[in-house]
Amino acid sequence: MFFVWKIHTANAFTATNKGFLYVDQRDIIALADGDATEAEIRLKPKAEYEKAMIELKAIEQEFDETIQTTQKSIWEMVEKDQELAKRISEL
Repeated sequence: MFFVWKIHTANAFTATNKGFLYVDQRDIIALADGDATEAEIRLKPKAEYEKAMIELKAIEQEFDETIQTTQKSIWEMVEKDQELAKRISEL
């Protein structure tokens, strides 16, 4: 009985792999028939993604600089307010 199960499992595995290969080949043929190329499917989106990442990194850097400038301004105002409060309390 084990031997029969082993043969069945091996045949099912082989059939599954051939089925996936057949489907993959059909997909590739269908894509080619629709003028889909590797460049359109893989390379162009990758290039667009990389361009977007460069733009986002530039925005992130600008945002970080703005935050630093804002924080510096806030601390300067706090120091001035503390100095002013000290002067007022000395009156």
